[in-house]
Amino acid sequence: MADYSDIAKQFDYDIALSFAGPDRSIAQELADLLENEGVRVFYDLHAQSELWGKDLYQHLQTVYREKAEYCVIILSEAYAGSLWTRHELKQAQARAFMSNREYILPIRRDDTEIPGVNPTVGYIDLRTHSLVQVRDLICSKLFPDGDWPVPGELSWKGELIDLEGEQVASFWPEKIRHAQQWSGYRFVHKLDRVPWGSESLWPVNNRPRCPDCSVARGQYHVPNCDMEECPLCHRQLWFCDCEILD
Repeated sequence: MADYSDIAKQFDYDIALSFAGPDRSIAQELADLLENEGVRVFYDLHAQSELWGKDLYQHLQTVYREKAEYCVIILSEAYAGSLWTRHELKQAQARAFMSNREYILPIRRDDTEIPGVNPTVGYIDLRTHSLVQVRDLICSKLFPDGDWPVPGELSWKGELIDLEGEQVASFWPEKIRHAQQWSGYRFVHKLDRVPWGSESLWPVNNRPRCPDCSVARGQYHVPNCDMEECPLCHRQLWFCDCEILD
């Protein structure tokens, strides 16, 4: 499993958004949803200082070809008719050609055929998926182990806060909140995670919080916590040999 910090060093952005002007409200909402989860998004209105004064034709070529791990494209009738989106798509296609894995992640608003986007490419349909669902799918693509970054984690400067008597990193309460959104592991069949306080093989005494990841009793552990129990073999999850699919 690749470490997120290694990916962060390789790319300036996790996601580059490509969209036509009439679809800006969708792009804006999706960018906000992703950034609230700690995802680094290239969205033009959030990069105005970066774009100011640059040759946009050349700069966007670099962004969509080299600077993002994935390119999310909002496909629509408006997308097919825009000169700028053609330029962005051309750069994304060049990157996809050079990569040995998927790079372009299409989102469809309608059934407009877009030259260069094969109809056999898997896509997410906005007519049947909410933007919150799209956000979650993107995050699962970026962080398949469930260990999503949170705002402030990547720029943390050592600040500690008190969490019911425990000294934790300032971004840690948000990380605990994220951990509660991920309720199961999937082996051959999905098995429920074991929350702190429900372990079967080692005593937890009366500690209100996990000594490793600081979640409270009844909460799910932060991913990679040493104290989490495997729901299949009931040993420490981090050290067991069970194959977790997600």
